[in-house]
Amino acid sequence: MSTLKNNYRPMTAGEIRMARALFQNAINYSAVKVYNGDYLPFGLQNSRVAMTPDGNMYYPEALFREDFPLVTSPIRRCLCMK
Repeated sequence: MSTLKNNYRPMTAGEIRMARALFQNAINYSAVKVYNGDYLPFGLQNSRVAMTPDGNMYYPEALFREDFPLVTSPIRRCLCMK
């Protein structure tokens, strides 16, 4: 499955496991949307900055991954926890 630019997907089971280790049950994980696209309009969001301003996660296309725990780079994997 591929999430198109400016569309979203739900959190994967692996992402939920990672987040639950940090945030426990403080988040309604089934309500979180992971966007393949910027939050800020008109190119104002830096291409290396992910944002979570409204409880959803917004990743510029260069940072977006279909399942962050499957990424081999530890730094990229941790992007879903920032």
